[in-house]
Amino acid sequence: MPLHPALVHLPIGLSLVLGAVLAALAWLSRADTAPRAIWWVGVLLASIVAASALASSSAGEDEALRLREVVPHAAIEAHDDAAGAFTFASVIVAALSLVAGVAAKPRVRRALQITAAASAFLLIPLALRTGYLGGVLVWVHDATRAAPITSTQ
Repeated sequence: MPLHPALVHLPIGLSLVLGAVLAALAWLSRADTAPRAIWWVGVLLASIVAASALASSSAGEDEALRLREVVPHAAIEAHDDAAGAFTFASVIVAALSLVAGVAAKPRVRRALQITAAASAFLLIPLALRTGYLGGVLVWVHDATRAAPITSTQ
């Protein structure tokens, strides 16, 4: 069974809520009632999105070779380009959230938290476009016709 379809849903799904979670955590972390460490929940979530996007892209690269037999090159490239943009952006969001977590000055930390949250909202159209183009590969071009992956064991 191909690994890519099993991996892709995690970064796409999490990216749809990441902006709202980071915004809520940024708001909570400014309040005196919440511990500053609450922001690290967002750093963890952003890191999971980025790491799973990287894993999905890597698995997709491997499977693109088999798809070239049955799916038009332009369709594969469109999905690959969209996935690359999404992956790059998710790494940027994770880096921003991490830097916000370690920032010593409160004003800098707050600005970075807001920037990370706003940037995370930009992942939504990238994720939707990537998912849509992946669906085109499967439902329009019937990517399931590609030669199955065989085990070497």
